[in-house]
Amino acid sequence: MILLRSWHSFVHLLGIVTTTMLSLDEEVRLYTTNAERERYSLLATLFGIVVTLDFLERAYVRDSITSAE
Repeated sequence: MILLRSWHSFVHLLGIVTTTMLSLDEEVRLYTTNAERERYSLLATLFGIVVTLDFLERAYVRDSITSAE
């Protein structure tokens, strides 16, 4: 059994060598084609609708809004 004390030791165990530092502020492209871009856009819209409905349902349950609203 190998005891790994950190992520750094795990990387060395696998023999992975990183030559560049990754920036957490850098944007990552999720798509390479227009079809993939459209799919991610639609999924983002769907996620926004689900989150909105969740907040609306919570407000309705707490009687913050009426059924007419």
